[in-house]
Amino acid sequence: MTLTPEDQQRIDALKRFFVLDHTPSDDELGRIVRFAGHLFGVEYAFLTLREDNGLEKLAASHGFDMATIPDDAVFFQREDGPSIPIVVEDATLDRRFAGNPLIHLTSPARLYAGVPLKSSQGFTLGTLAVMDKAAQELNSSGMATLADIGALVEPVLQLIQARREQEATNAALANCQALSDAAYAASSALASGIEAFSDAATHVGPAVSASRVALFIHATGPEERVAATCYDHWTDGTKQSIAEPGAVIDYESEGLTLWPQAFAERNAISAEASGPLLTASGAQFIAAIPLAYEDTCLGFVLLDRSSLWSEAELTTLLLVFAPLAISIARTAEKSMPAIAESSPIPIAIVGTEGQIQLVNDAARTLLGLDIGRSLNEIIVLPDLHLLTAGVLKAHSGEIEPVEVRLHGSEGDERHMRILASPIDFDGQAATQLAFVEISDSKRHEASLVAERDQALKATEAKSAFLASMSHEIRTALTSILGNAEFLTDELEDDQLEMAQTILGSSERLLQTLNSVMDMERLEAEGDTPTLSPVQVNRLLLDTVRVFEGQAANRGLAVICEEAKQPLYAWADEGGLMRVIDNLVSNALKFTEKGGVRLRVASKNDTILLEVQDSGIGMAKEFIPHLFDEFKRENGEPSRSSAGSGLGLALTKRLVDLMGGQITVKSRKGQGSMFRVALRAAPAPTVANGDGIAIQPARTPS
Repeated sequence: MTLTPEDQQRIDALKRFFVLDHTPSDDELGRIVRFAGHLFGVEYAFLTLREDNGLEKLAASHGFDMATIPDDAVFFQREDGPSIPIVVEDATLDRRFAGNPLIHLTSPARLYAGVPLKSSQGFTLGTLAVMDKAAQELNSSGMATLADIGALVEPVLQLIQARREQEATNAALANCQALSDAAYAASSALASGIEAFSDAATHVGPAVSASRVALFIHATGPEERVAATCYDHWTDGTKQSIAEPGAVIDYESEGLTLWPQAFAERNAISAEASGPLLTASGAQFIAAIPLAYEDTCLGFVLLDRSSLWSEAELTTLLLVFAPLAISIARTAEKSMPAIAESSPIPIAIVGTEGQIQLVNDAARTLLGLDIGRSLNEIIVLPDLHLLTAGVLKAHSGEIEPVEVRLHGSEGDERHMRILASPIDFDGQAATQLAFVEISDSKRHEASLVAERDQALKATEAKSAFLASMSHEIRTALTSILGNAEFLTDELEDDQLEMAQTILGSSERLLQTLNSVMDMERLEAEGDTPTLSPVQVNRLLLDTVRVFEGQAANRGLAVICEEAKQPLYAWADEGGLMRVIDNLVSNALKFTEKGGVRLRVASKNDTILLEVQDSGIGMAKEFIPHLFDEFKRENGEPSRSSAGSGLGLALTKRLVDLMGGQITVKSRKGQGSMFRVALRAAPAPTVANGDGIAIQPARTPS
């Protein structure tokens, strides 16, 4: 299935909240659902979350047991189009609820009211809905309240995400601490020689939840095939030894033919177990850590467990077992140095005064470290105390990584994460430092911060400009409105009508200004406007009155085809007024003969608003770019069509913010027709003054 960019962004938003991987517990979202149910006094309330297949899965409920609901139950069959608040007086009569299990009860649910749960990026996370056994309606105040409750869901998901990330971080830190402690204990055990590996393994194995740990030293098997000699027991699930110390293991017969090459390249291996040796107790996940010294791979440590090994664990295990290669080499040759010279990880040993006593090739090449140099010459002075504190903690048993800056071999500044561990070197207390470079991640982090700051400055500058423009326009409009109101009180007949037109147009301009400022605020805050039922017929007639005088002066007509009954759409009234004004103004601008026709109709659950003109039309090739900012069909605007180039772009953004769609049909020389589709809304009803916006909670009998 090919995903659209919008679908992929929505799925990414859901994954950030772990919604696609984990179902939040009842305690986390259940309170919100129960609150909605009690507040509205309804029989049922529930919350669904969208999965990556587009379907919504029940996450929390009130009034019924989730365990009795099938996993494939569909509470609401959402149709194509924007996700907006939905209220249905009697859901038993609506085909969209055919699969809702609450409709098939002996006493079925009838009232349905649901609001989409939006992320800060505007993507639908799921639905919060209430259902009741009595058929009734919710007015706009009630739907607004339900939407406010739904707005609590995203912060709850964010808290869940933060908690899980914190748990993961704590687990990672605990794992790092456990491995560090194990490394220290293993190093101490191995100080007495390779024969102490079993004791060392008892520290490392539990730290990584390994069920088996064994040491294998490279040897030459039959026909000079590279094999390995086991230096510790390797058992099956019953603890029976299948490879004892001294046993020679043949790589080929055990299905390990690719391992020698990987070891020669100093790579840790992580794979699912295969071959007789590894699968003796069932399929396990294997980690093989090479033990390398200079140009030789001396052997490897083999560990297995029932779960996958992460890259971080493999890297840490490389560091943990690096000193083991020295022990093996010392056993074979009594004059080997006390550091894994060929380790890819920069490693240095420093004395108590900070003097470097031993380094490997990686530390010399990447960092310019060498024997005899002092750390004071390498570490950036403001960060020296951080490393000193880390070393002191390591010697007191608190081993944890520290981040510092140091001068590289080419005079550049590098960010490093350093793990310090105490060791005994030539009979003296010393510290082993392992370096991991994090310069790229630090640069990326700094780049992100700079981009964020630049974006904030640009947003602040734009907001300041709009605020200044708004102030200047409002000042002039205040004067016009004041004088127009005075004239409507003093004039009569035709002059009164002209004064009223001035007053209406000024008020309309002020409302348009407010809409623009509201849209700027909504975009800045990443929010959507509050939608309510708006009578579209009335807005069309008001638009005709505003533009008919202007059109008549040019010999044009502005006609509104009235609908048989009032039609209501979910919209922001100021925003929709701005949309209609822009479309009519744009149509008149490009029409020389004939005029502009406005019409509104209802189709299924959609309100269709059309603005058709007999103007110059557009080429087919230009229509895909029609709503782009500052785009014109012929490049530079003509005198007759001069403008900001933002009208239609602003119109589309307003329609999108209201959850609608705008399309256009046009032919060169024959005119254009713009169509705006909005979700139909029920006509406002009044009962007992305030309708049934919120019912009091029922008292159990």
